[in-house]
This record gives sequence, C-alpha cells and structure tokens, in this order.
Amino acid sequence: MKKVTALLVLSIAFLGSLQLNAVIVGDYQNHMDLREFFPSVDASVGCPNIQPQTSDIQVTKQENLLSVTVNGNRSGGFYMNAIMSKKIQFVDDSIYVFSGAFRKPLSAENEQLDINLQLVENYTEYHAEILWDLNPYNVLYQKVWTRGQDLNKPMILFDLKDDSNWHSFKLVARYASNPKRRVMESITVDGMTRRLNLPMGTLPKAWKSSFFTMLETTNRYPVCGSVLAFEGKSEWKNIMLERKPYP
Repeated sequence: MKKVTALLVLSIAFLGSLQLNAVIVGDYQNHMDLREFFPSVDASVGCPNIQPQTSDIQVTKQENLLSVTVNGNRSGGFYMNAIMSKKIQFVDDSIYVFSGAFRKPLSAENEQLDINLQLVENYTEYHAEILWDLNPYNVLYQKVWTRGQDLNKPMILFDLKDDSNWHSFKLVARYASNPKRRVMESITVDGMTRRLNLPMGTLPKAWKSSFFTMLETTNRYPVCGSVLAFEGKSEWKNIMLERKPYP
C-alpha cells in the first residue's frame, strides 16, 4: 500500500430501513441521494509541513451524480485520498450488494479509484474492495483488481481501458455470524463477473465499530515533497446498497 500523504473524508450518516427479504438500505427508492455527501479533512496523515484543507477538493453534488476534484489547488507534492462515505447500520447474517457507476473525466490525473465496503468490528477492519489503477507508470495500469489479507498481493480481475466512459460495478459481500465469516462473493464490472469466495482482508483500526460504503479517489502519486502537481477527478452515479438475509 502506498504511503498516503493526506486523507480527505466525505461522510454522511443516515437511518437504515430494514424489511423482509431483499431490501434497499436507506431511505431512498432507486439510489443514494448524492447531494447529502459533505467534506471533512483528516489531518492526522500527510506530508511533513503540509496541512490538508477542505479547499483542496471540490465537490459538485446533484441528486444522482457526484463529481470530485482532488488537489484542485494543484499543490506540488500533494497526494490525497478523497473518500465519499455513507455510514449504515450493519446487520449480520446478510448478503450486501453494493452497485453503481463511475467515470474518470478526460483531464483527470489519477492514481486509482477504489470502491470499498468497510466493516469495523472490535477495532478490526474487514474490507471488500474494487480498485482500478490509472497511473500509466504502474505495473497495474488499466487493471481492475482486489486484495485479501496481504495488501501487497493484488488479485487482478479484469482489463479496463483508461478512458472517460461510464463503467458499472457490483460488489457482493457475505457476512455470517456462526461460524463467523466475512467473504467477498463476487465482483462485476461492465457485465464481466469474477466469483471469488475470498475471505476479506483485515487491518487494525483506532475505533471499535462502523460500517461504511466508500467511493475513493486519489490523484497521481508525486512522491512527498516533489514540485510535481497532479489533479485527480472522478464522477459517480446510480449508487445503491441492497441487503438480503443469509442464509
């Protein structure tokens, strides 16, 4: 995992609405209302002598479309991870389906886009992720991949051209309590599906519990202290989260 030199967190808390069988999580009918996302800054990480500010990102919000610009001030040597997150109520013994669409605008200078369904239990994170690498100097350039316990061993899923088209995604994750299992079942991008049945990777966390959907955007990694400045961008639409009882 690359060193993160600044972390921006965009978050929204909302009440869950649970019904029988398959349900939409939340108080929306067809998608999350992306106008509700708002920015904050985690200044606990960053390059020496650089303090991230909310002005370092720009967010354009509509009901069903969210556009993010990372390092819009074009600060040299600034690498930022902007996270659009929505906090939800976790229900164990469930299958969660996280879906939507993403796009990289033509002028974007991105490191990667990252879709993450993050559960924290007893100070341990379980992550289910889809990552798309967009830095032409990386060995994973134009690859869609995921990872389990070892963050340094990417599992390549698909080839996805670096373009400015809309791309659909679906992440299916299974949570069981007895015996306890946290599993990535499958990942689908643009209709291509990989069935994984892969245990989620874990990381230590400073807080006890949470459950978030996360849409992450990083600008291209310039090396801390460099004079190079890269501006990352992303767009998201039709974001949904569904829950089904399991088994």
